[in-house]
Amino acid sequence: RVVSSDSDISLIQTDAAINPGNSGGALVNANGGLVGINSSKIVSEEFEGMGFAIPSNTVIEICNKIIERENSPEPYIGITLSEKYSAQMLMLYGYPKGAVVLSVADGSPAYQAGLRRGDIITEFNSTVVEDYADFNALFQEVSPNQNVTIKIYRNGNYYSANLKVDSNNSIE
Repeated sequence: RVVSSDSDISLIQTDAAINPGNSGGALVNANGGLVGINSSKIVSEEFEGMGFAIPSNTVIEICNKIIERENSPEPYIGITLSEKYSAQMLMLYGYPKGAVVLSVADGSPAYQAGLRRGDIITEFNSTVVEDYADFNALFQEVSPNQNVTIKIYRNGNYYSANLKVDSNNSIE
């Protein structure tokens, strides 16, 4: 199943104990074969907790991508988005659809462009943003040093901002 995640990775539900200090261990089958990597847990008063593992095929795919890219720069604008607000939830509260900004790093391109915590990104490079997953998908298509436009909603008004995408590392 897909658990709320900005990457939409499907996870394996498991009954393996996942607690602080032991997550990240191998999830193996009865023959000792690697099935996945224990990674997260949902905790609630109604049940003990559901554990989840990243499937081994997904782990291999991610590792291969990291090895292929090695030191290739990735786009960075310095924001984190809230996964809490779906398009439907925002509309229910009277806000437009979009990606809600949870934090903005000081000095980042987003900070310099005027983005602030609580802003709702409604468009990215003239494409409508429905929620955080939409934004993440659009953002993966940009490159460091590219200029982009962002339309945001803040306190009942819409604003546009231009910013230059930075890099997550100094090797370019």
